[in-house]
Amino acid sequence: MKSDFTATSQSSEFALMDYLERLAPRKNDRIALVCHLSRLQPYNRRPHHIRVALNTFENLLGQYEGRMFTMRNSDIVFIGQLASRDKLNEAMIKMRYLFSTDPMMSSRLDDLASATSGFATWYQLDKDYDALMEISRRMYQATQTGQPEHFGERASAERVSINPDQLGWLEDSLGSADLSSLIRNQPICAVAAGKPTPVFHELYVSIADLETQVVPGVDLTGNRWLFQYLTGILDRRMLIYLAEEGERSNRAFSFNMNVATLLSSDFSKFDQRISSGLRGRVVIELQTVDVFSDMAAYMFARDYVMDRGYRLCLDGLTHFTAPFIDRNKLAFDFIKIYWTPAMKNADFERMAMELKNGGEDALSRVILCRCDNEEAIEVGKKIGINLYQGRHIDKLIRDSEPRTNIRPPR
Repeated sequence: MKSDFTATSQSSEFALMDYLERLAPRKNDRIALVCHLSRLQPYNRRPHHIRVALNTFENLLGQYEGRMFTMRNSDIVFIGQLASRDKLNEAMIKMRYLFSTDPMMSSRLDDLASATSGFATWYQLDKDYDALMEISRRMYQATQTGQPEHFGERASAERVSINPDQLGWLEDSLGSADLSSLIRNQPICAVAAGKPTPVFHELYVSIADLETQVVPGVDLTGNRWLFQYLTGILDRRMLIYLAEEGERSNRAFSFNMNVATLLSSDFSKFDQRISSGLRGRVVIELQTVDVFSDMAAYMFARDYVMDRGYRLCLDGLTHFTAPFIDRNKLAFDFIKIYWTPAMKNADFERMAMELKNGGEDALSRVILCRCDNEEAIEVGKKIGINLYQGRHIDKLIRDSEPRTNIRPPR
């Protein structure tokens, strides 16, 4: 199994160019697939999205003597020998569910892997080798001159991918660091008569702030394997933080974890440290693509955490995909649907009926997130949704907070 792990002085762009040069005599049975993550909205490039996206092709590396390269702009390049397009398309379908809320793909749910989708680019190296080689050379040159990279649209050449030495230092630093300055929270609220009432708060680590405050100039997502290792470190640190801070607070909260973390000894230690009362206030959010990539692991983890008193939320749904989720079988207490403007054209009555397939109170446990404007709330109300999350909700809360007016001295 090969990855884009290279010497610390070599960028992913150099590694790709070097690999293609060495591949020239053996190029005829190879296929390359580029996934343009750089073209997604920033809210679709949060740590858990990137982590799951990178794992999507994991099994294909061994099957097709594959190599994978993660560009500095987050684009993923997969190159395999005698690779099956059907297998690669299956991986792309998982990508579809992960990123289906993105405006770039909301109208292309059935042709994500097509040549015209804008998200995927295919190269048959027996005839497209020269084109891919030229692009890789330009991308490497761009990293040397500070120009934008050419697979994607986001210039990031000014940042250097994290290397093993930096990761080791960062791991040591995070082991004793106070994460409170990096933890962000966003409330999930019930909204009645335009007034939001927090039900629980989602907590997460800000990768952007971690880069800025701790390792300025370093791209933490630039190396696939190192970033995956880093997310494991952050998961463990988040569990320690939650065990300490959660007991000091009376409010309910949620956090995003992957299924593998729930089955780890770190989560078991977290569970042993907290009280039964805190467990009842915790909502664990799981990404849709993570759940469906290994249903057996999810079912095992689900039974364990539910038996311990935690609640579960399925994150990453759209109004297109939500009706296909069997909430009774999967046993999710909440589901999150991402707001998109396309929802205003939906059949509201039909959508309400479909969202009730988890029981009579199922609709009351649907969260409409990414609500950035009043229109999202208006559409949600027409469907019968009561729980909301997003920047517009944050603004409503700020506006409702009492302000103290202090008169200046005369």
